[in-house]
Amino acid sequence: MKGIEFLRSIYAAANLRIFQKQRITLADILKEIIRSRGEDPSKYLKEQIMAGRVVLSEEEKTEIYARAIWEMLRKEYMTNLRKIPEVTTCF
Repeated sequence: MKGIEFLRSIYAAANLRIFQKQRITLADILKEIIRSRGEDPSKYLKEQIMAGRVVLSEEEKTEIYARAIWEMLRKEYMTNLRKIPEVTTCF
């Protein structure tokens, strides 16, 4: 008999697990993007819950996070656009 370590190496090579490998969802990725920009992702869910929604599906959460990122990027773009001085040409 070869031993436990031999079997562990075979299982590892075959990617066999007792528990499922945790899958990263799109909502998780969007939450990390929001966190990296210094915001709290739960803030955006609270707005929906306060509006009377009790249960949000994973798809709805993904949509909320995507809209939040879109708004953050839009605001940043608009503020940067306002900072650019106007160039006047004299012809």
